[in-house]
Amino acid sequence: MKKTCNECGLAFAGRADKKFCSDYCRANSHNKAQKVILPKIRRINKILVKNRKILADLNPHGKKKIKKETLLN
Repeated sequence: MKKTCNECGLAFAGRADKKFCSDYCRANSHNKAQKVILPKIRRINKILVKNRKILADLNPHGKKKIKKETLLN
């Protein structure tokens, strides 16, 4: 059974559920899909890492209450 690659459009033979003609096309398709999502995730992760670092610096020995003003500074 001949199928068409979702990435490059070339015809290929293979399993019934196969979507791409090669690993290159499969990886290319995955990278294009991730390109849209990754900038948002990176921005959020950068904010979370910064917040965790601030909390670790202010509270090195475990759980402790910290005033809002201290966190904002």
